[in-house]
Amino acid sequence: MWIIPLALGGCSIFSALDELVPDNTKEYRKAQILPPLDIPPDLSAEAIRTNIIEDDGGTATYLEYQEQGRNPLMDIYGVESDRKPRLEGEGEEQRLLVPEDQKKVWERVRSFWDENGLEIKAEDIRIGFMDTTGPSEQDSYRVRIERGETPRSTVIHLKQITAEPDLRQAETMLRRLAEYLGALYAQDLARAEQNSRRTTASPSRIHMLDGGTAMEMAEDFSRAWRQVGLVLDQKGFSVEDRNRSRGVYYIRYKDPFTQPQEADSGWFSKLAFWEDDEEDEDEQSRYQIKLISDGAATRVVILDTEGRRDESATAKRLLSLLGEQLTE
Repeated sequence: MWIIPLALGGCSIFSALDELVPDNTKEYRKAQILPPLDIPPDLSAEAIRTNIIEDDGGTATYLEYQEQGRNPLMDIYGVESDRKPRLEGEGEEQRLLVPEDQKKVWERVRSFWDENGLEIKAEDIRIGFMDTTGPSEQDSYRVRIERGETPRSTVIHLKQITAEPDLRQAETMLRRLAEYLGALYAQDLARAEQNSRRTTASPSRIHMLDGGTAMEMAEDFSRAWRQVGLVLDQKGFSVEDRNRSRGVYYIRYKDPFTQPQEADSGWFSKLAFWEDDEEDEDEQSRYQIKLISDGAATRVVILDTEGRRDESATAKRLLSLLGEQLTE
């Protein structure tokens, strides 16, 4: 007998729900797809897409954010700040980053204290600390020298170990240490660049041609002219005149293998072709070194006093000697 009232009650509940949340199933089935929205003429879809793609949401550490704030040239010109000693942080958190291995930095820090008149009271590279002492209590410092996060990098912390440490004095000393290590690092770079230049100026850039009667330099005319001139001036060749427009150096060369030697003359005197004998007016000792431009390369030949190509044994020895001096 309770079934009929319950059914009637259920119908009243569903009708109330239909009033609150109407059933739109029939209307949804009749829905149609609308055309895409029109983009204003002054705004292209490609520009929107490009802006979204280029914003890759890159991440950066707080230290990188600080470095970019202090050195905007790093982003503009690609300056790599981690390739030289630099200071980071402020106050007690300030530290010195050095792009060198810990052992090398350790020895240079010891030299720094020695040059500043401070003695090392205690040190241990395994733990990475170094304590100093000096004329006054304020000269007591503790340096922590630790390996950096990247290979061949070192992190340095410095503080005073006194009853009343002076934070400003400690910062000044750390800055002086940074300048000291920075100067040594610049010297290392200059030395490496010099060694690189020596490697570049290898014998492969000089080629002997035509049976040794011609020489080719892998340099343009201007650079080749300067290099040959430096060799002639610095190695003691007797240069009588030069004409750059014609590419000619006028020299005197006494072949040691064709000159008579005294009985007591030694090996060095045989190579002393640069000795100037004003009384020797023999035309056979005068030659012209001719440089001929060949695009990116320059050819060098020997001419006689009349400007004719000289292919004698003496001319070959002169050209070979010049090539040896150019590759030293």
